[in-house]
Amino acid sequence: MNCILDFFENFDMPCAAAELSDGRTVYMNKKARKTLTDGYKISLDEGEKALLRHGEFLHRTIQSEVPDTSAEVQTTLIESDGKTLVFEIRTALTKPADGDLAHGGANWASCAFCCAMQAENPDDSPRIMLKKACEALSAERIFLYEKDGENGYILSCEYSADGGLAGELSTKLCTQIDEVLSAEKRLVIVNSGFAERHGQPLSDILSVRGIHSFAAVPVYDGEDICGFCCAEDFPVCVCGKASEALEAFCSAGVFIGSCIKWGKLFDGLKKMGLTDNLTGIGNRHAMNMLEAELKTPAPLGLIFCDISGLKHINDTLGHCAGDEYIQNACGIMKRIFPSEKLFRIGGDELLAVLTDTSEAEVNEKTAALKSELERSSIAMAVGSAFGITDGGGMGRLLLEAETKMYCDKTDYYRRSGRERRRY
Repeated sequence: MNCILDFFENFDMPCAAAELSDGRTVYMNKKARKTLTDGYKISLDEGEKALLRHGEFLHRTIQSEVPDTSAEVQTTLIESDGKTLVFEIRTALTKPADGDLAHGGANWASCAFCCAMQAENPDDSPRIMLKKACEALSAERIFLYEKDGENGYILSCEYSADGGLAGELSTKLCTQIDEVLSAEKRLVIVNSGFAERHGQPLSDILSVRGIHSFAAVPVYDGEDICGFCCAEDFPVCVCGKASEALEAFCSAGVFIGSCIKWGKLFDGLKKMGLTDNLTGIGNRHAMNMLEAELKTPAPLGLIFCDISGLKHINDTLGHCAGDEYIQNACGIMKRIFPSEKLFRIGGDELLAVLTDTSEAEVNEKTAALKSELERSSIAMAVGSAFGITDGGGMGRLLLEAETKMYCDKTDYYRRSGRERRRY
């Protein structure tokens, strides 16, 4: 479980893992150890357990330790040390509703964040935040730029009241906004007095974009600015709800930064749940998810491989050498099938899935794989199958490819004169 511990230990939301059978907690990150009780358990009813899937998140509302408060949590399954564990992330504490605070006023940002954290798809969270901000500010449009190491800035998300696109800012303008926000550390409103205070060409943004008002806030990742959020064409008032909403817009950068971080965390956890840690290719759960997508008849090719001699390497050279042997075998698969879906579905079993293919292509790639293996020090038994799926998955083709692979494996041991049970 070390990779998961490293990934979540310093995350700023409470995370815990527990045995699926009894909910007994076996891990809590630093935040959870500070905020949750020592005897904390992850409690799920049988219906909730039935809904859990690897790489997918189940949103739940549970009673919190804080009086009169509930907690919003996201729950999934992870594999650790050969065990299936329940993994839970607390996204927010919520109190009973006290009126609609989502529109205007200084409270809209925290309410919007709670809504964003409850999105079924974490990629939707930033857009929900932008939508709530746009409504609170009565703005025409609002958009988010993230810093990118290679390209400078990326327009990652936008929302407008009329559904129209905002149009991308130039790199020069993005740089100017970034420089001003780095100095101000908070909300910047571009208006007629902006040039007098900053002496920056940024004040030309109003005429360049044909708008009457523009505001920007820094988006934070911890203490570092990782981007900025901009609002355009909103009523500029010196008092009342509009100015309160603008002041609350200062805190939006922190919330939106959390949404971005939350989305990346979900992506990271999903990848961990669907990726084989040793080889970097898909695991059996990923294969099962692909199979579930095969709902309509379509051409499909499978190449089933079994690494030979692995037991002998583990017994004589150690498991580190065995792991390297598996990685080298997977490296050959990646070279032959660079654009295909590769999976490690067992300790020494690898599978390549070719979609939108032909029997000729499957035979050609199978032959290329065998030829590559002959030139290498890796021994693998190979079996392939091609057919049209019937909407019921790939069980029939998988059995055919596996049967051919075992025939190839038997032939390998016969030709090498080795005892199969020892290798």
